[in-house]
Amino acid sequence: MYRLYFNGISKGMLDNIGPCGCGGVIVDKKKLIHRNNVISSYKKYLGIENTNYAEFMGLFYGLRCAKRLNIKNIEIFGDSKFVISQCCNSQYVNICNQNNTKIKDIYDKIKNIEKEFDTIEYFHIYEENNLKANKLATSSLNEYFNTIKII
Repeated sequence: MYRLYFNGISKGMLDNIGPCGCGGVIVDKKKLIHRNNVISSYKKYLGIENTNYAEFMGLFYGLRCAKRLNIKNIEIFGDSKFVISQCCNSQYVNICNQNNTKIKDIYDKIKNIEKEFDTIEYFHIYEENNLKANKLATSSLNEYFNTIKII
């Protein structure tokens, strides 16, 4: 059994929209007591969006990574209650008062990828238990900000 830890981050001020990125790690559950249990990691700068978008993309990229590794059984851990609760449902529930077509599209892609796994379970964790994924998501933003040249 493997575990996916994912995270998304946005540095937006107005309506939480701003530069965002995601990241995550896949670990071998059997090797949790060892330091080198990470079998894959990823991070990606996503442009200007909100945190929910970044969180869903973090999960999406993690599932794609697990699929490429031919993982069939996976436990998924994230610190976004919104994403975890949405993915535990069989149908997307729009609980926000905004147009979430991008998020709905990602949700649909996630549900399609889920079909390729034998077992998949979702768990909500607190941010302090998601440090590796958080560090990668933050790193994706740092790389973006480091490429901006001030004239």
